[in-house]
Amino acid sequence: MKKFSAAVLVAVLLLSGCSGKTDESFVVSSSEVTTSTTVTEVTSASTSESIETSGTSEGLSDKLVPRDIIGDVNGDRYVSELGKVAYVVEGKAKFDGRNKLQASYGDINLDSRIVDLEPKQVIAGQRIMWPDGSNLTISFQYSPKVTPDLQDKFVEDSIPGIKSTIESLQFTVDQCEAAICNIGDKEYKAVKIKCHSDSMKLDQMIIYMFHDNGLITTVAATSTEGKYSVDLMLTNLEFQ
Repeated sequence: MKKFSAAVLVAVLLLSGCSGKTDESFVVSSSEVTTSTTVTEVTSASTSESIETSGTSEGLSDKLVPRDIIGDVNGDRYVSELGKVAYVVEGKAKFDGRNKLQASYGDINLDSRIVDLEPKQVIAGQRIMWPDGSNLTISFQYSPKVTPDLQDKFVEDSIPGIKSTIESLQFTVDQCEAAICNIGDKEYKAVKIKCHSDSMKLDQMIIYMFHDNGLITTVAATSTEGKYSVDLMLTNLEFQ
């Protein structure tokens, strides 16, 4: 596969808002792929609705702000203690910063209360890039209405939107299905995606870590099917 003059960028945009047709208003997701002659961007977007359910999450402290969750890079290690995620770069991987990633989600006030953010708003954590454009992004969202009994539905309902948006942008979807991804000794809900166009193939795994306090940590690893595979990129990911 030929190299690109610019990187492949992944932005996982969770819960961006749409209406549904089920008995419970629910969250669905879609994926958006934008291409140009010099830049290729791949975005997986989840859309949301309000959920009416008897189950409730204990909820996040109303004193926390996005600055508390975005995490920090110290040398070769990134950690978000609140998001319970860490990543260590090695070899040719490098941290790319969070600003461009946050811009793709929409700018936010890092000192506003997380509980006051719009349901669709995603908080960028960090992005890691490889020389061939392969990349891994870490993002967060507060969505206390996605209770444990609705997590499977959250993942399953994401799939039709992902397929539809990829196809609308002249990519062929070879695989898009709910999956389980092992990080450490635990299993996490995920969506596995393979797609291609005339000029490229992409392999992606979107992993969801649902927290009891209503936070969702989302990791998207995307390989341009070159030297750096999804499995390789996930090797240095830690869920704590």
